[in-house]
Amino acid sequence: MVRRYFFEAGARGRNRLSATWDPPGAAQIALAFTPTSLAVLLEAAVRENSQYSHHAITTWCDQYLQGLLHDETDDLLLPVQKIVEDISVQWDLYLLNTYTVDQLSGMALADVRLPEDWFPDWLGQLECWQENVLAQSVQILKAHYGDRYRAYGGGTVAGATAFRIRDLVAVFSVILDVETGPVLYEVQVESDPPGDYIRDVRIEPGQLLALVQDYERAPADWP
Repeated sequence: MVRRYFFEAGARGRNRLSATWDPPGAAQIALAFTPTSLAVLLEAAVRENSQYSHHAITTWCDQYLQGLLHDETDDLLLPVQKIVEDISVQWDLYLLNTYTVDQLSGMALADVRLPEDWFPDWLGQLECWQENVLAQSVQILKAHYGDRYRAYGGGTVAGATAFRIRDLVAVFSVILDVETGPVLYEVQVESDPPGDYIRDVRIEPGQLLALVQDYERAPADWP
């Protein structure tokens, strides 16, 4: 459903922005509520011929936010929750500060466009969050293994990291997976020197250290 905004009287003569909902059947964005979908929408918001209006994007963010609040968000997703909440709040404030009550009552909200430089900022926050999730895992590994930890290839880049641990005959490649809702790692374990694929597995970020420790055993005892 799509929101329609109106003002109602508040305390001491101050107005506040409220909303009603259009009936079912109003246009909605048919994307899953995930950080990946959020990135797609933030990138689309600045394109001139985007199929998504800013109103539709902020409505989607409202719905994503309600789902995160209802489902007791994983701590790792709290920064994402703050981003979608900020998008929702800034939309309301923009309407409040830009248009009069009469203008809002007679306009199509699908025609309203937020300042476009806001969207790259939100996208940058989302990308920073992805980097921070991986950075936290790398710090845990470094704290446990010390100078035995070695970045492999390009190290941590664009939602992925790769590393080896001295004296372990395995290389670990980790991709941050945020396409299904929960934050997961897709981990590929390869022989060291590389060449043989040993294992592909999806785990929660907090399970990465335990997975690496599995390979401290003799190869015959590996998972």
